[in-house]
Amino acid sequence: MTKYTFLQEKYVRCYKILGTGVVVYFLFKKILPLFVPFLIAWALAGLVAPMVRFLHKRLRIPQAIGGCISLFFCISLLGTGIVWLVRLLMEQVTAFATNYEMYEQMVAGYAQTICGYCDRTFRAKEGSTYTMLENGISRVSVSVQEEILPVLTKKSFKVAATFFTGMAGVAVTLIAAILWIKDRDEYKEWYRKSVFYEEVHHIMERLSKTGVAYLKTQGILFLLVTACCSIGLFFIKNQYALLLGLLIAVLDAFPVFGSGIFLIPWALFSLISGEILQAAILITTYVCCLLIREVLEPKLLGDKIGLKPIVMLMAIYVGLQLFGGFGFLLGPFGLILILAVNGRE
Repeated sequence: MTKYTFLQEKYVRCYKILGTGVVVYFLFKKILPLFVPFLIAWALAGLVAPMVRFLHKRLRIPQAIGGCISLFFCISLLGTGIVWLVRLLMEQVTAFATNYEMYEQMVAGYAQTICGYCDRTFRAKEGSTYTMLENGISRVSVSVQEEILPVLTKKSFKVAATFFTGMAGVAVTLIAAILWIKDRDEYKEWYRKSVFYEEVHHIMERLSKTGVAYLKTQGILFLLVTACCSIGLFFIKNQYALLLGLLIAVLDAFPVFGSGIFLIPWALFSLISGEILQAAILITTYVCCLLIREVLEPKLLGDKIGLKPIVMLMAIYVGLQLFGGFGFLLGPFGLILILAVNGRE
């Protein structure tokens, strides 16, 4: 192979990767929202498939009826748990909003103490550091009031329309799930006989080992870390255990940051304040979160992705910029999809 041919192949590969990236962006931005109900229906059909097969083989119940029974059972079970969690979370958010002024004064007191220490350390004029901090917070507050709140107010008028659209989406999802269950075998056979089966199956096989594994792993780790943090905070009698558990789990999902960015300073502050038991529980909670992340992630994910933490962080950041909140998952998944399409093992 000549040097010219080698360079040609490199350029072709670069163009292919860039082209795939554009297609993935278009799919995620324009096409994916249209098919979300059907993807959820497909996932629900896969979730209840074992129960449907059991009802069909043992009790001779038709698959469509068995699918309705299975879906009703699973949705009732999941719905009860979700409603309970949302209710508990809303109670904690309401309690935090009610006590916000008290916490604001408490934080201001700690900030004054730390800023006073900085003034003495750097021999600055007394109160100058706190004044600078206060001015910065004021500017952020004014920015929020002038830019973000009007946007939220305008969007609040769309709540009713969004509610009815959401209810229609739920209905479509349930109907589609029953149809998936009813004709599951026929769809599989049609897919195998499709003209593009070989190409699509090859890509989907790679993607199932990487992208699906990544999403599944992150979901499991997020739930475990949330549960671990919430239980730990419950033991120290924190009234916002679930709310803080969710926030810490979100931080833990980011590469490099981890749960320690929140739990370790809290534990050190508790130790300095003489609350030894609270500090011990917080450190134990952090160690458990660390073990969950360090032990379970390699077992669940293995070396299927093979991407460095900085690359994953970049993918998350780009995803957030392009797709908003869901970019946290779509960014890494999109990168994995691009690599799968372009033949990276």
